[in-house]
Amino acid sequence: MKHILFLTLLFNLSLGAAWAAPEATVSPEQNLEILAGKGMPIDQYNYGDFLISEKKELLQGLDWYEKAAEQGHVPAMKKLGFYYKSGSWGSDILKRKPRLALKWTEAAARNGDRSSMYDVALMYHHGFGDEWPDFQTNMNTANQWYLKAANLGHTASLVHILRLYLDYKDYANAHLASNRLIEAKKADGYFYKAMMAENGWGMARDLTRARTLYQQAADKRHRRAKIALKRLATHPESGKE
Repeated sequence: MKHILFLTLLFNLSLGAAWAAPEATVSPEQNLEILAGKGMPIDQYNYGDFLISEKKELLQGLDWYEKAAEQGHVPAMKKLGFYYKSGSWGSDILKRKPRLALKWTEAAARNGDRSSMYDVALMYHHGFGDEWPDFQTNMNTANQWYLKAANLGHTASLVHILRLYLDYKDYANAHLASNRLIEAKKADGYFYKAMMAENGWGMARDLTRARTLYQQAADKRHRRAKIALKRLATHPESGKE
């Protein structure tokens, strides 16, 4: 009898389990939020991205970016710098906040991000206009950041530093900078190397070489190189070495 009762109970338990309601499934959005809540910066960043790009919840997304940035997550720092510098286009959801833009962009730069180094250089170079009228521009600081970015291969920074070398007649370093740009197949590298060849800056004057380099830059749609070619075509010494 006891054996029969045991089997009956076991059957009822099995039947109950078979008819039990299925566990609720977790949506992708809920999963992102759960992961972000566990405190890993990459998950906080991903959830912030989701809120901004998919849900259009900018301020909430920035909160999650900040949580990630405070733990050293560089992409989150960059995004914060970008949004605080740009604000929210076409709405008043987020006003531009230059102090926070500089804070987070510089944080990303100090963590080795070369494009952020360039952005910080631009901020110290040009300032923020009426949005931060008492901000003091500082060319020494700007050039330090340009140089750091240039040393990591950032093209626009390298061009700026090359021009700076030319301004100070540091032709040896100007040649090195132009060589790096040429190695990267950048039009500015050919153009400034041509300018140095045309004027004999740090090298023997060589109009034939200058014309060849200007042509290489012009082939890459460099406007000033095209103008230089027209000038050399009518120059009394054009083609002479």
